[in-house]
Amino acid sequence: MPRPNEIAVRESMVFLEGAAYTGPGPGVRTESRGLLMLTYLTDVRGERIVVVQVSWFG
Repeated sequence: MPRPNEIAVRESMVFLEGAAYTGPGPGVRTESRGLLMLTYLTDVRGERIVVVQVSWFG
């Protein structure tokens, strides 16, 4: 299981063109790890992820 700080690393490996990418973005995604749920968007051309929501179910 990847660590939470590895989300951006994994996304950068999917979109190798980075800022030159011209296709559609992947949309909203969700990652869950135990009691934590993270909802985020991948800004491929900006080469970053944007966290939309963090939920803690503890």
